[in-house]
Amino acid sequence: MNGATEQRSHACPWRDCAPLHVLGLTGTDESARYVEHLEHCGACRAEYASAQDEAAQVDLARAREDAAHLAPPSAAVRERLLGAVAADAASEARVDRTWRRWTASEPDGASHEGLSPGLYAVAAGAGLWERIGIDGIEVKRLAADERRRVVTMLIRMAPGTAYPRHRHAAVEECFVVSGELKVGQRQLSAGDYQLSAEGSVHDVQSTATGCLLLITSSQDDELVD
Repeated sequence: MNGATEQRSHACPWRDCAPLHVLGLTGTDESARYVEHLEHCGACRAEYASAQDEAAQVDLARAREDAAHLAPPSAAVRERLLGAVAADAASEARVDRTWRRWTASEPDGASHEGLSPGLYAVAAGAGLWERIGIDGIEVKRLAADERRRVVTMLIRMAPGTAYPRHRHAAVEECFVVSGELKVGQRQLSAGDYQLSAEGSVHDVQSTATGCLLLITSSQDDELVD
């Protein structure tokens, strides 16, 4: 068997599949297997990234073509649009969602002592609390998955604080470790659990007594008015 034939015989069975997965043309089970495969195959990860770039370029070209046929907005509409954009920018500036920048590196305070390889623990008194731009609210990173854009964190809210409405880019899970949290008209207490579906909007979350929350959430949630 010559070198070229041997190389083809060992080719990855997932090669050339990236465009189908980027366009969402595969079944759920196959897509899940492909995502798992990407963790172990650098060649397929590169192919997938290239397919994403190509799809983005096509989408951009189509958007530009569509925009060329649209009538320009009236002065009134333009003014309202610019006002809305400015308001969103101001809202984003007030809240520094530091978890959006977290990476997969181990968090401050992580310890491997007494654990098997690949495991770490963060003691209750260890780790770094980070401010988010709202007085009285801090977060502590426990874990971050850059590929899935998902983080696990503790959120500490002082009495009388509140977090603004936001839309979930993925499923969010929230467990109240201590204290009380009011979500819209619902009061959650220590031991209560809440799940928010992808695309759902969380009403203002506030606490009169203060609380500690354990949350797994997307890094791409958006603040909403």
